[in-house]
Amino acid sequence: MHNCSPKGFNMTHTDVEAGITAGFVNFNGGLPDDVHMFKIRNGKIEMITSWQRPQRVLVCASPINNAPSSRGETMLSRARLMLLLGLCGIAAAQTPATRTDIDPNSLSRFPIVQRSEMKTDADRAAYDYVVGTEPRTTPLRGPRGLSLYSPGSAEALERLNRYLRNDSVIGRRLFELCAIIGAWEIQQQYEWSSHEPAALQFGVSQKAIDTIKFNRPIEGLPEDETVVIQMGRQIFREHRLDSELYARAVKLFGRQGTLELSITMGDYVLAGIMLITADHQLPPNRPALLPARK
Repeated sequence: MHNCSPKGFNMTHTDVEAGITAGFVNFNGGLPDDVHMFKIRNGKIEMITSWQRPQRVLVCASPINNAPSSRGETMLSRARLMLLLGLCGIAAAQTPATRTDIDPNSLSRFPIVQRSEMKTDADRAAYDYVVGTEPRTTPLRGPRGLSLYSPGSAEALERLNRYLRNDSVIGRRLFELCAIIGAWEIQQQYEWSSHEPAALQFGVSQKAIDTIKFNRPIEGLPEDETVVIQMGRQIFREHRLDSELYARAVKLFGRQGTLELSITMGDYVLAGIMLITADHQLPPNRPALLPARK
């Protein structure tokens, strides 16, 4: 297989008899380039077709050595070619790069909000609270940047998140555990890929992270991680918290801690809803750590 990109092929469609190969490169949410299909005729490479997608979809193709050229003009080969072109169109249409409403600076449907766009003193105060007053070298993206489209919500959301992150009785380790639980339940790649490294940094066990990431049975974890993961699964999947699990949580964390665990999970579900609405893409330097669901 010919590798025409540093990223290499992600998907290939091949017709051995017709001598046609087409491969799609996956940039994990980046913006690829153009589309080419080639075939072998009399031992030479010939371009069949070439086109560009609206947001630069890159499709690479390579010939099949020793493919019989005599069958390239048959109706069967033509039918196969049409099938391949159809598959290419389907696959290209399913890539994030075809989303024409993504702003390249914000990486979402919502352009970056500027302070000059704030209409009232209260809105400007909210902007300064969320963004800060010092010049930024990079734009504020993610749920905090999106929240500025609702200045009346933005400051309250920021205050809540800062409290939960820095001052809650649950502490930073369980805060990060709750963040990835909320991100997993709403399948939010942006938040998961930000908070998985933070969870490790602040002491969440790798086994707990993998239990959440791969939806595994809860086995062999510390009691506090076990109870928090059980809480998340009951709350989000069964829409309840049974008396026995509630009592275990209160024994470990107190009533305030039990409530703040659930508020933190909910905060990251809310963040996920905002990111889904905006179709927010990952920054180019951030790996996608949350595997796709089967």
